[in-house]
Amino acid sequence: MGGRNEGGYRCSGARQKECWNKATSLRELTHQEIGTAISKEILSTCSDQIDLLLEYAELRMTCSAEIDVQLKEINRKIAEVKKKEYKLVELYLEDTEPPDSVKEKLSQLQSDKNALLISDKQLQVRKSLTVAIPSRDQFAEMLEEAVQQLSLNHKQTSPMLRQLLVSPIQAIPCQQFGSSKVVLRAEFTIQLSRLLR
Repeated sequence: MGGRNEGGYRCSGARQKECWNKATSLRELTHQEIGTAISKEILSTCSDQIDLLLEYAELRMTCSAEIDVQLKEINRKIAEVKKKEYKLVELYLEDTEPPDSVKEKLSQLQSDKNALLISDKQLQVRKSLTVAIPSRDQFAEMLEEAVQQLSLNHKQTSPMLRQLLVSPIQAIPCQQFGSSKVVLRAEFTIQLSRLLR
């Protein structure tokens, strides 16, 4: 690294005149472009999986199947409580004043039933909430925006991008089309399977 107020890269041998290549590249732009190239490769590999990712997102955001299971269990418990309540009432139907133990049991069953009914209502509200799931195009656009956030400059993403590199990044000098200006092209190889580590 060296030269340019903004920070940049150049061949270390250029200053000692050991290398003819005096082209430089801005550090910020270099990091961003390399990060974008790597993340685009990741995206192109994942593009076939967008439909599966959307299905997973919908499942996680709505959880309607999970709510249905919970509702079924609550309704079973409510029916059970009502059955016990009915049996107690039927048993002491002719008594003008049932014993205190029966009163306490009925009160407890009523309390249990109310708690279950509240839980049922809460789950029904959760189930009725509409969650906007992005379309396939919107999801692809969101992934593209995420690509722009991947840079060798960012502390969060830099280690992940660096671990994908099989060998060091090489700067290859190339003549710009239509001019005699020399520009640098970064060449590198990445191994996406390293994401699984």
